[in-house]
Parts: sequence; C-alpha cells; structure tokens
Amino acid sequence: MRIFILLLGVLVFVVPFDSKAQLDPLYSQYQFNQLMINPAYAGAYKRISLGANTRVQWAGLEGAPVTNTITASSSIGNSVGVGAMLIDDRLGINRTTEFNVSGAYFINTGLNRFGFGIQGGLVNYGFDLSKLDEDVLGDPELALTNSDYTKPNFGTGIFYLAPSYYVGFSIPRILEVSLEDGVEESTRYKRHYYFSGGYVLNTKNFVDIKLSSLLRVVNGGTSVDLGATFILSDMIWAGISFRNLNSAILTGQVQINEQFRVGYTFELPTNDLINSSVGTHELMIAYDLAPLSGQTISARYF
Repeated sequence: MRIFILLLGVLVFVVPFDSKAQLDPLYSQYQFNQLMINPAYAGAYKRISLGANTRVQWAGLEGAPVTNTITASSSIGNSVGVGAMLIDDRLGINRTTEFNVSGAYFINTGLNRFGFGIQGGLVNYGFDLSKLDEDVLGDPELALTNSDYTKPNFGTGIFYLAPSYYVGFSIPRILEVSLEDGVEESTRYKRHYYFSGGYVLNTKNFVDIKLSSLLRVVNGGTSVDLGATFILSDMIWAGISFRNLNSAILTGQVQINEQFRVGYTFELPTNDLINSSVGTHELMIAYDLAPLSGQTISARYF
C-alpha cells in the first residue's frame, strides 16, 4: 500500500502534465495484460495466458489509429516465464507490424514475485503512398522512396507482484529508429519509458476497489493515467480513469469463469476532438489454462 501511494504521489505532484505525440501503440486494457508494455510480466502468474486486443482510436476520423494485438505467455517451473506478442498498428498511410518474444526470471518471496524481463524482435515500418493526395503522388522523389523497412529492437523491464498490488517499470523498445521515408530522413520511433502501479482495496463487502496508474515518458513529454475499478463479486468489473485530464475512460470486464474474460473500454475526449469523432473503442478477450506441472488457475486482479 505504501509503495502505491508513493507512486501516485510522484505521478500527480512531481510529473508535469506535458503530453506529446504517442509513438508506441496506445492501450487502455494494459491493466489486465501488462505484457503489452512490460516483458517482465511474462509468466508472472503460474499459467498459460492468451489474449487478443483491438483498439479503434478516434472512430469516425479518416486515417485514425487502429491497433490489433495478440499475446501469449506461460510460466515454466517456479521461476521462469516466456511470452510472445504480435502487433499490427495503422495510422493514416503508415502501418507498423511487430513481433516480439520475451523471457522473464522471477525471485519468489512467499506469495510475492519480483521479475526481470527482456524481449527482442523485428519491427516492420511501411507506408502506402497510394493513399496520398494525387497532387502529392506526382512528386518524382516519392516514386524513388522505399516504402517498407524492417528493423530489430529489444526491450527490458521489471515487475513486482503481490496478491494485492503491483509495481512495474519497462522500456519495451530501447532502440530509436530513423528512416528515409521521403525527401529527407525522419524519426520513426522514440524510446518510451513506462512506470505502472496498481492496488486493490478489499472492503470485505460486495465490492472491492482496484486503483491503477500508468506514467509514459517519451522525448521529454509525459502522459499519465489514473483510475479506479469496482469489482463486483469477482465477476463484473466497472471503472473510470483519466488520461492527462483530457480523456475520460470507461472500462468494463466480465469474468465469465476463472479462465475466460471479456473486456471493453470506451474513451471520450474532453477537448476539441469530442466534436469530430465518436470516441475510442477497445475490446479485449483473454483465456487462461494450466496444462503444465505447477500451473494453477485462480482469480487475479492484475
């Protein structure tokens, strides 16, 4: 509890709310699947976990971001975890396809686990020039431009998990990437840093409360999520969070059984975008199983 309060204090009172362009895929359902932002989450729970996530940002705007993500992770024995992730991210004429594999090692102290993780993979950056305006397509220099690049990247992270809270830090992609995708070189990727934390208040009544936070830092700018989720009888989850005080995020999850859950998020901007789109929608489906020795299925908050 003290760790989580300290983390919230840093996010709210120390970090400036100076938001810049988000270059990593943006998620709201990360609080249910930290593998999307932290390789040290692979195998944090002793089971096999499969997940699929689809995000349509600023629906209704032409060329708005669409991100599809598939993840898989598994514990191996008592101290090792492995994972894999496939991402298809589209924005305007740009398309990024990424595949990563990850591994984590855990130190166990009672019910708590402290994990160190690394990941590596390939990222394909492409852009479809045919989607540009016809006047722009007439530029002869664009015809000579390569529209497809594949680059390696790797990342790392740490993750501390207890029954009622977690704290994490990660750099999912360490290498910065610049590409010659026009008449001059442009920066395609800037390194991101993630600090995350969550805590569950067990009220001993019908409802438990899960607090969550995420700080993203990139290129000197920051983005902060702060939220609370109400858990009704471990089956129905409903919450609200805010991103930089300019987006309200409504989150729901149905725990169909101990293995299968479905989540949905609706984001409504509170700035000028509220008049030009029908919000952001994100759907998550997750399934857990325990076929290996030492694996178990039980309720979890994170």
